[in-house]
Amino acid sequence: MKKLIFFALIVFVCVSLQAAKKSAKKAIPEIDWTKGHSGELLSEEVVEKLSEMRDEG
Repeated sequence: MKKLIFFALIVFVCVSLQAAKKSAKKAIPEIDWTKGHSGELLSEEVVEKLSEMRDEG
């Protein structure tokens, strides 16, 4: 059974898109940040990293 998680990203601080992509790629290199991500299946490790980043936010 697959676990379905929706992750909404709400931006509170404006930064350059290029800087955001660079930072995201450094934090989670497993994701190709240059394409869309709707419907992408993420590993448990990536989900955990995204959750930690959200909690630190």
